[in-house]
Formats: sequence, C-alpha cells, structure tokens
Amino acid sequence: MMYAIYPIYQEREGYMIAEVDSKLLRIINLLGMDTVRLGSGINYLGSETIPVYADKEGLSKFYQSYIAELIIDRLYQIQIKAA
Repeated sequence: MMYAIYPIYQEREGYMIAEVDSKLLRIINLLGMDTVRLGSGINYLGSETIPVYADKEGLSKFYQSYIAELIIDRLYQIQIKAA
C-alpha cells in the first residue's frame, strides 16, 4: 500500500481515484485512509465495487503511521545483505 500511495503523497495536491471492493474499502478505512465515496456501488462477481477518491490529507494518517515501519524494514534488509 505504501508504494501505491507514495506518488500521490509526494505531490502537493495529489489525489487517488479507485474502484474498490466493499470489504477491502472497510479495511482501507480501518488502516487510516480517509476515502470519499463518488457514487453508488455495482455488484461485480458477487461483491459490491465502490468508486472512491482520497486526497493527500486523507492518506496522510496512514502514510505517517506506516512510513517508520517501512524504513526500519528496509534498514533491516540492508543489514542482512551486508552480513
């Protein structure tokens, strides 16, 4: 997720537009991404798919929460390769 939203987060006025399965959307919101529903969902392959968008501000809570973990993971991987 971090790699997916990184380009959006780096822009001054970045936006994400997506169609998301309703179950995944619940998880995305629980992770801290504030999304805005763009319209009614449609049933696709037995599950509701919902159009949403999020701006940089809506993604910042998630990004700030997990960026430290990503950096620590990268440093750990570098340390393992160096050993």
